[in-house]
Amino acid sequence: MYSLYTQAEYIKHIESLLERLNSVHGYTVYIGAEIEFYLHCEQEVIDKVLKDVLDYCDRVEKEKGWKQFELVFEKTNKIESIATDIAAAKNFLVFEARRLEGRALFHSKPFPDDYGSAMHFHLSLHDEYGDNVFAEGSVDDNKILQKCISGILSTAAESLYLLCKDDADYNRFVPKFMAPTHVSWGGNNRSTVVRIPDSAPESRRIEYRLASSNNDPAAAIFLVMLGLLYGLENELPIYPRIYGNAYDEQYSLQALLKSMSEAKNLFEKDGKIANYIGKILHRAGN
Repeated sequence: MYSLYTQAEYIKHIESLLERLNSVHGYTVYIGAEIEFYLHCEQEVIDKVLKDVLDYCDRVEKEKGWKQFELVFEKTNKIESIATDIAAAKNFLVFEARRLEGRALFHSKPFPDDYGSAMHFHLSLHDEYGDNVFAEGSVDDNKILQKCISGILSTAAESLYLLCKDDADYNRFVPKFMAPTHVSWGGNNRSTVVRIPDSAPESRRIEYRLASSNNDPAAAIFLVMLGLLYGLENELPIYPRIYGNAYDEQYSLQALLKSMSEAKNLFEKDGKIANYIGKILHRAGN
């Protein structure tokens, strides 16, 4: 993993991006999170660990994998704190499970034949009256929502260089395990990078599915915020909605990268994220 900033620096820069979204565009961001993990413990240990971790998150839910669960953090506009809250919950799980002679696994794909573990973020933009700007019209006709999707997808491939820790992290991006495989978006579609869950319009949100559970939450939040701004401040192509599996050959989509070396080459060659980071943080006086 290429560490562009420390966690403290990422959080500082997140504050700058939030300030720009508010002062220039008039939006307040709300974000929630889901972090998947496995517990390799006896059932009584699992029960205790899952009960005690509720001191660090809003709730815990069972996930698809064998002994796989997820931490749920409800949406908040206190974006700067959610990364540290996630890190604290993960640290507690690792140490508490180990203390009780078990293991909490946050690997992106710990078992080849089971589901990977992701870190999903749910985002919405709210105007000065507190209304969700993604609620207007339909998903396909909402221009602000479409611009945000385009910004996130345009920077998705490069983002992997700042998200993934090593080559093993790329093993999650495979078909048939509810993981993103190609640069794409859809409705209730778990094979895409961006998902728009079925909900009432006032609860409409972007679900960002690129990060794995062992990635730095501050880096992931920084990158998705950067994607939002990139879409709002640039004229980008609108990505078509995917209705089937993103990995179906009929769509001919850009596949997610397979290794750190590929990600490094793209990050350095394309330079989209690096250049935009320089511009946006310079404007913010960082």
